[in-house]
Amino acid sequence: MSELLYLIAQVLYDQEPGQWMRPDQLYLALSGRDEGDIDDALHSMRGQGLIQSRWQNDLIRLSATGRDAWNDESIVEQTLGMQYVADKYGPATVHIIVTGANGENAGSGFFSADYPGRIITASHVLRARTILRIENLEHEVIGRPPFEPPLLPPNGCDDPDLALIRCDCPDGINPVRIEWRRDVIRSLEPLLVLGYPAYPLLRPNLAHIKAELNQVGRNFTTERESLVLSSATLPGSSGGPVLSRRGRAIGVVEQENTSERLGEGLSHSFTATPALYLTELQEPER
Repeated sequence: MSELLYLIAQVLYDQEPGQWMRPDQLYLALSGRDEGDIDDALHSMRGQGLIQSRWQNDLIRLSATGRDAWNDESIVEQTLGMQYVADKYGPATVHIIVTGANGENAGSGFFSADYPGRIITASHVLRARTILRIENLEHEVIGRPPFEPPLLPPNGCDDPDLALIRCDCPDGINPVRIEWRRDVIRSLEPLLVLGYPAYPLLRPNLAHIKAELNQVGRNFTTERESLVLSSATLPGSSGGPVLSRRGRAIGVVEQENTSERLGEGLSHSFTATPALYLTELQEPER
């Protein structure tokens, strides 16, 4: 359905802003496409607030949200939802194995379209450690030593917990784009966290963790922001992407799960570094 959604949005976007279109005009513009499939796609787009309808759906147009999604190239992601986002961008998330105090340690990372030939991760995953190998979700090794020295920020308290590793992106992978717009990162937004947490007695596999943005808070000692997310993560998730419903990385996991006893229950949360701080390491390719 993804191709059909793109074509529908393209036809509607080419209309003057605010102009309505009859469904039969859309069928004609997409001649050769099944009208039932077009109706199903319109229903999905309407459910996400991407199109508006009038007169029992006899007139349709892209909503302001839909036009923004077209300009953002996220019309398909926003229509098909988080499962589509997980399936499309999950393979871009990698498992990074490094030296540890007692053998091997590990974290997560991801390929980004904004930094071709680089993996984004958290700097604390790599600092004072050696990268042993990088694996994909099939446990296949896609990166071996020798690695170029990773691009790390200076080791200061005000530095973002971000790093870049030189590694070629395998064919067939959809690299994740970074969300550079601070204004679209809002509290209560549903999010998806990808990474390789270490569960006892289990080999690390790619995990899909649903989360919600609680707040964008400022640190006590700096003016930097952190994303506070309501969910539970385990060691190994550090460096993994925090994805919005647009399929964009709004953050990189920095501190895994923290539990606080509230009343008679436990409150779980973790934090992520806003991905837009990556410009302090290296300007993206635009």
